[in-house]
Amino acid sequence: MVAGTIQRTFEIAAFCAEKYGAKAAFFQLRNQKWTATSCSEYFQRAHQLALGFMLSGIQKGENVATIFSYNCPNWNFTDMALSLCGAVHIPVYPTISDSDYIYILNQSEVKIVIVSDQALFNKVSELRDRIPGLKRIISSEKLASVEHLDEVAQLGASADSITTERLEELKRDIQPDDVATIIYTSGATGFPKGAMLTHNNLVSNMLAAAEKQPLSTGHRILSFLPLCHVYERTANYQFQVKGAEIYYCGGLKALMHNFISVKPHGTTVVPRVLEKIIKMVLVSSRKRNFIIRIAVNWAVNFGMKHKPYQKRGRFYILRLKLAYIAVFRRVKASMGGKLKYIGCGGAPISDKIERFFWAARMPVYQGYGLTECSPLVSLNHPGKGNYWLGSVGPLVNQVEVKIAGDGEILVKGPNVMKGYFKHSDLTGETIIDGWLHTGDTGRFIRNSFLQITGRKKQMFKTSFGKYIVPQAIENKFSGSPYISHIVVVGEGKHCAAAIISPNFTFLKENYSKFRKLSNNKIIADSFFTETIQKEVDKVNQQLGKTEQIKKYLVVPDTWGIGSGELSASSIIKRNIIHKKYRKQIHNLFRDESL
Repeated sequence: MVAGTIQRTFEIAAFCAEKYGAKAAFFQLRNQKWTATSCSEYFQRAHQLALGFMLSGIQKGENVATIFSYNCPNWNFTDMALSLCGAVHIPVYPTISDSDYIYILNQSEVKIVIVSDQALFNKVSELRDRIPGLKRIISSEKLASVEHLDEVAQLGASADSITTERLEELKRDIQPDDVATIIYTSGATGFPKGAMLTHNNLVSNMLAAAEKQPLSTGHRILSFLPLCHVYERTANYQFQVKGAEIYYCGGLKALMHNFISVKPHGTTVVPRVLEKIIKMVLVSSRKRNFIIRIAVNWAVNFGMKHKPYQKRGRFYILRLKLAYIAVFRRVKASMGGKLKYIGCGGAPISDKIERFFWAARMPVYQGYGLTECSPLVSLNHPGKGNYWLGSVGPLVNQVEVKIAGDGEILVKGPNVMKGYFKHSDLTGETIIDGWLHTGDTGRFIRNSFLQITGRKKQMFKTSFGKYIVPQAIENKFSGSPYISHIVVVGEGKHCAAAIISPNFTFLKENYSKFRKLSNNKIIADSFFTETIQKEVDKVNQQLGKTEQIKKYLVVPDTWGIGSGELSASSIIKRNIIHKKYRKQIHNLFRDESL
């Protein structure tokens, strides 16, 4: 088998076993030691689980959910096993709100949920009464009185020849256009929507992207972004096919330690990770003497203006070497010293961050995609003329893009989803004449490089790559008598924040202490500030961790039609709010700015 002949996702594991055999596929940290799983063991384990799933009643086309709080080989085994027996894999984020858990697990009609650990088992068990279709919860870790993946694998290992032949027949019956996975992403109404991705969607995009990245046999990959996200999942597929060794990080807290331990040649990140590394450099320099602080600040500022493709005179090369000696070599060493490929996506990234890491000899290759496109649309990649900072790169093979009259990016190709699960109306609004309407706006620069210029839709992404639907969060404050209007902000930032205009009329009518006070004095009052904090805390309890309002600004202004913040139909003009409070919004995130 050659990589180009792979058509269904389960053939990735078979390809790895055939081509790489005893070579390590995955590493997991156990008892402070990296434990390897070979490519052969990978396929064998997936095959046993597939048989076990079949024998325990899972049918072709049945939806099965997984919820893992960390990356591990068991996720890969389960992913391939579900693919082998024709089930539809529904990976779910572990940090979403209870209401999203209930909605997704009910809407997808899952009967089985596979969780990673005790905490998630407890979470799903607590919600079980509100998910009537759920029949089984299986655990990846061994828990008391809970069905375990090892038990499923043992059942599969004992399968007779008749069952094994049934699995082979089932595999032959699975078509490239069959749905392999449903991945839920934020909807404009606040309800998650399930993008149905076929085997061909995932495989074609994975192979197209694999051609662009340079890592293969002999290279180490550090994986820490959640595998339930299609970006990390298909990157993982790429590295498997290319024969790279994948090391699973023990969590974000252990990230920098794992960089030093693994010394990876490549990794995939969201911008926030790179932002935090630069911030660590700046913070640590404040503890040094004056001369060192000056040197670090100069080097960082120089790096943020660096362009790897510009012509360099002797003086420029000398300054670059000095900056490398002063700062960048230490940054590279803190990330293991071997990085040659950092794939970055999931959210917008500042080009000054890209320049910093290029100056540190750790090139960042930004790409663009979305769940509905499996996910990649375009990708910067190594080689002269294949990357341009500030862009998201040239299109990947077989993917077409055209820019609509209003600037919206439209995508067509074998990577475009089959549609939204049980939402044919929404599918029809999103895919028109074969073109997927992304909701993002963009343009082509230098002929072939796609550049994102904004968003048509109201939702935005944080620098962690998490979608935020402002209106869905804002609606949860509608019952508060203390808040007249609220606008959620945070595009490209590390968290969601809010601008709050209080209901001054209510406050003055119901609290005598406020009747003669100015708006500025009201918002400075301790009772008022405590009350607003309680309102925010109450809503945050209803939200997933990535949606919660971590910062907010209360303004003394009353928003209205006459003052320009509201339209004639009393709809908030978000662009006006962003413009009016631009400095205040900047200050909200000032501690996180570079």
